[in-house]
Amino acid sequence: MNAPMPCIVCFSNFLPHFANVFSALTHKKDQDLKRFMDGMTMEGYANLIKCPLFLNHGKLDPLFSASGIQRIYEESISVNKTIRLWDDGNHCVTNHATEVITMITDWFTEVLR
Repeated sequence: MNAPMPCIVCFSNFLPHFANVFSALTHKKDQDLKRFMDGMTMEGYANLIKCPLFLNHGKLDPLFSASGIQRIYEESISVNKTIRLWDDGNHCVTNHATEVITMITDWFTEVLR
């Protein structure tokens, strides 16, 4: 059996700002909020992805693990899927903005043909 999909670290421990935002949006606090946030994974959903899939991820992302993104890619049933992992990429891979925009544009152009 696979281990739980490690996509998101506990926001409340890592970035208190996110805990405050999710608390305001969900009206949850303390342990209810922690349970809610810890449940935010692709566990049980990745294998339902059958549409074209493009995953662009920075390995230095403190919120989503590269292994979790890789697992989404592997578990999806899409026949048209692409993954790009950047060794030095941040959360939004803004440190490679020009390359990322070009890749996404090229991907959409190809998929929408």
